[in-house]
Amino acid sequence: MNSWEAAAVRRLVNTVRCPRCGQAFHADDVGVLDHRPDEWLLDVVCRTCESYGLVLAEIETDTAPIDALEVDEWRRFLRDFDGDLRDLLRA
Repeated sequence: MNSWEAAAVRRLVNTVRCPRCGQAFHADDVGVLDHRPDEWLLDVVCRTCESYGLVLAEIETDTAPIDALEVDEWRRFLRDFDGDLRDLLRA
């Protein structure tokens, strides 16, 4: 497994839980079946309930890093924002 595959597995292990029993996956529970630059096909097996499944992960490769100007713009926007999370997501 190369570093990209290892990172994908770590991300999956840290964020996805078994939809059947809710337990977290372990690194050994995840296998890479195939991958392309923007897609990964992973198989997962839950060691608690023994269910298995496939995960198709899409990787965004064209995102630009956030710069200091953008952080300042968001800081100003949020400082003056008067609403709750629902309002924020509609903005």
